[in-house]
Amino acid sequence: MVTRFGGGERIELYGSGGTLIIDSEGKLQGARANDDRLQILPIPARYTSGPSSSDPRLRPFVTLAEDFVEGIRAAKVAGKPLGQEIEPSFADGLKVQQVLDAARASAETNCWVSLPPPR
Repeated sequence: MVTRFGGGERIELYGSGGTLIIDSEGKLQGARANDDRLQILPIPARYTSGPSSSDPRLRPFVTLAEDFVEGIRAAKVAGKPLGQEIEPSFADGLKVQQVLDAARASAETNCWVSLPPPR
């Protein structure tokens, strides 16, 4: 988000079990740790259709908001007080925002920016 003249949005996830990559055109590729190469993977309709289907950049937010509202509804049905953690929580959102703010500050100052310690 702060790279000039970058190749567009791209999310890459690497772990001991494999790799997932999604590019700015919405193409998802993945491989398990013992695979020889990445393969194109289908994306479930839940993540590609709905109110934001005309602008795929909005879909992650719409999905997050839908899950958050569903979590609140499920908590109410189960009789849980709304003060209990619902995922994603506001604390999760705060952590994400701190990372984004640190990335922007780092790009502006050309220096490392430390994140606050977890609570």
